[in-house]
Amino acid sequence: MNTISFKQLATGLALFGAIAGTSQDSSAQNILVFDNSNHKSAELAANLLSPGNVTLATSANFETLIPSLPWDLILVSNPTTKPSSWAPLASFVTSGGRVAMSHWDFDLTSYPGMSALVTAFEVVNAGSISTSGQTLTDSLTTSIFSGIPTPIIDWHNHWGDDGDVFTPVGSAIGVAHFGNPAAPTMVLGNAGRTMVMPVFDELGDTYITPGLDIQIWQNVSNLLLGGGSGSCTSRAGVLGTNPKGYDCVFPPFAGSNWLATIDTVPVAGTATIGTIIAVSLSGGIDNIPLFGYEMLALPPYSLDVANGSHSIPIPAAISGFGLATQGVRLETDALGNVTIVLMNAQDVVIG
Repeated sequence: MNTISFKQLATGLALFGAIAGTSQDSSAQNILVFDNSNHKSAELAANLLSPGNVTLATSANFETLIPSLPWDLILVSNPTTKPSSWAPLASFVTSGGRVAMSHWDFDLTSYPGMSALVTAFEVVNAGSISTSGQTLTDSLTTSIFSGIPTPIIDWHNHWGDDGDVFTPVGSAIGVAHFGNPAAPTMVLGNAGRTMVMPVFDELGDTYITPGLDIQIWQNVSNLLLGGGSGSCTSRAGVLGTNPKGYDCVFPPFAGSNWLATIDTVPVAGTATIGTIIAVSLSGGIDNIPLFGYEMLALPPYSLDVANGSHSIPIPAAISGFGLATQGVRLETDALGNVTIVLMNAQDVVIG
């Protein structure tokens, strides 16, 4: 096999920066908002995102409004009075709906519909929290804190119970946490369609006064409006030479970090020194031998170098864009020679 220096390979690290696309247009989105908070951050954000297309619900009519229209997005900011059941919202999520929910009582699974809703959000409860004296840390898996100073340490004390921490399940990933990344208080689920959050009505004046609370809701809304519609399709090629082991953790979507993995187990007699995802700016190909393997993505490339676990930021402006990508493992022998191992491809569409 041909060998190449690691320095030669570890170039071109600008990720997706050269890719042009069209951004998600939220101006025509129908948004249902249930916001009984003090600061009305979700309501204000929805009206900025989609003026004239926002319907406000109360605890009395929320259940009946949910099935009344094919809502593009539902925002719930609920630190106090609940509807009589969360079952309609759970059904909306399981039917493919997009929901961001800031709530204080996810752990009361005996409440009508709450157990089904927690399951629909792809989380398991791990305990209640109060934001008072806490530090909210960005887990760096999404871009929802873009423009928001973090970590967040400034909180009001309007409410006694400010939310919960969770164990993500299924496709869900932690977004922000109070000290323990494994028990996040913000979780993005359903491949980017849903978000559970603590009571952001507790944000302090350094966030409320300049409208950063509204910005968080806008960022979350834009993320969800782009999420859930992406895809990953594995492609092995036609020559049968490439090992598999390059996988999507979940499909990519605009405004978030795309997580993917590459198997680090090397060929016998070598050691793995790194992995690369090569993102083609020209498209996919097959039946072209290279380094004893098969090229599946055409140059030029943007390269993400890691050691098995890759986190690639996706700009907010390329929803719907399709890309051919190929996994690469770098292996070295006892003499320090570096071998390129080309792996399977993932043809992705950004949600």
